Amino acid sequence: MDPQKAAGINPLPNFEALITIAEYTDKYGELNNGEYLEDVPITLAGKITNKCSSSSKIVFYYLNDGGSEVQVVANARKSVLEKSEFTNLHSSVTLNNIIGVTGFPSKSQRGVLSISSKSFTVISPYCLCEMGVDYLAKLVTDSLNIQEATKPEFEPPLSTLSSFRVVVVRDIHEDWELEHDSKALHFLNPDLVLFTGDFGNENVELVKGIAELNFPKGAIPCNHDSWLTSKFSSKVKDRVQAQLECLSEAHVGYGHLEFPSLKLSVVGGRPFSCGGDNLFRKKLIKARFPTINLILFLIFRYGVRDMEESAEQIYKAALQTPNENSIILLSHIAQ
Repeated sequence: MDPQKAAGINPLPNFEALITIAEYTDKYGELNNGEYLEDVPITLAGKITNKCSSSSKIVFYYLNDGGSEVQVVANARKSVLEKSEFTNLHSSVTLNNIIGVTGFPSKSQRGVLSISSKSFTVISPYCLCEMGVDYLAKLVTDSLNIQEATKPEFEPPLSTLSSFRVVVVRDIHEDWELEHDSKALHFLNPDLVLFTGDFGNENVELVKGIAELNFPKGAIPCNHDSWLTSKFSSKVKDRVQAQLECLSEAHVGYGHLEFPSLKLSVVGGRPFSCGGDNLFRKKLIKARFPTINLILFLIFRYGVRDMEESAEQIYKAALQTPNENSIILLSHIAQ
C-alpha cells in the first residue's frame, strides 16, 4: 500500500453500496433478455470470485457480497475512464479483491442478469489469505499500524452475511512460534482453523501447543508427523501416539467433525498421507490405535489395509454428516 499512499491515492477508499446483491437480483431479475436500464444508477459492492475477459475492452467479473452473486460487465465504451486507464485498472484487479461498482442494470441476450459498470472502485486490493503468517504477526504487534494499514472501510451489512471465516494452516514443518503465530490467528479472528498436517518430524511439543489453541479446529496428521515411526508401539507410547492424544477429538483422519453453528462438517482424508495412490505408513493405518483411553481408541481405530478401504472410510464418514451441512474435506498432499 505504501506506493499508492506516496502517489496520493487512498488504497482503502470509502464506498457505500446502497443495495445488496440479493435485493438487486430480486428487483431486476425480470428484465427482458437484451434489456438495459442506462438511466437507473446502481451501486453494489463485494468480493471478486471470478474474472474473465473477451478482449482488452470488455471484462467480466462475478461479485459476491456474502449472500448472493451477480455478474459485472466492465465495458470500456461505457466506462468513465480513458482507454489506457481502463486497461490499467482492470489488469490489476484479481480474485478476492473487494470492489465497489457503480453502473446500471442489464441482462444479456442469453438471459444473464448483470450490472454494467460505469465506474469501478477497488476498495481493498489485498486479501489477507495472500499474506504470510509472519507478516500478519508483525502487524498484530502494532495495533496502530493495523488500524492505519489494514482495516477495510467496506463491511457488508451483517444482515446480508451468511458466510464464515476458515483459516487453513498447512505444512508448518516446525516453523511455528506459538506467541507470534497465535497473535496472527487472533488477528484473523476465524470461526474455524484447519491444520493440514506436517507439523514437524513428529514434533510432539509443537502439536501440543497447537492443540491448546482456543479456537474451533480440526487437524489431520501427515507423512512428516510419522516420519520416524512405521508402526504403533504396544510397549511404550511412541511420538505418533503422543501427537494423536494431544490432538484428541480435533484429529479428523477417516472421521468427521461437526460445527453446528456454521452448518459445516469437516471430513478427514487418510492420515499420514503424502498424496498419490499409494498408502504411506501402511502399518499405522492398518493398525487399531493402541491406547488405554477408550474414547481415543474409538476415534483412532483405522483398520485400513488398502486404497479401496481408505476411500470407503472417507465415504462413510461423509455419509454420517448432517444433510443440511456443507462439507470440507481435510487432507494433505506433499508438494
